[in-house]
Amino acid sequence: MSAVLHTWGQNLSQHVHLHCLVPGGALGDDGGWHGARSRYLFPVRALSRHFRGHMVSALRQAATAGELHRVTRPGDVDNQLNTLMATEWVVYSKDCLEHTPGVVRYLARYTRQIAISNARILAVDDHQVTPDGSPRNR
Repeated sequence: MSAVLHTWGQNLSQHVHLHCLVPGGALGDDGGWHGARSRYLFPVRALSRHFRGHMVSALRQAATAGELHRVTRPGDVDNQLNTLMATEWVVYSKDCLEHTPGVVRYLARYTRQIAISNARILAVDDHQVTPDGSPRNR
């Protein structure tokens, strides 16, 4: 499996998400490829709920260990995580067998190039980077 973490969208607003390429099968003990018996390895809704549960659990553990330094008011972590658990998360999944080369090229751009080109940076200080949001520099 390959995964690429994106932390913002094209307009540079925060939009944290993963792009994953997951093979539709596995290598068996015999060394041969054993393809999945259905179109997807996991039911998408179950995967969404499973991922949400693991992520919220990891955040609760980090909070208990004092590793969430920006959250300082008592009860904030529990309130936020309870809200996250009550929200339906979406895992968008589709097969890409017909478009595999294009999908691989798309993800490869994010593993080989810088996140933002110098032409898009207007200012940098100790706290933030100010990007030029104009379409000509995208």
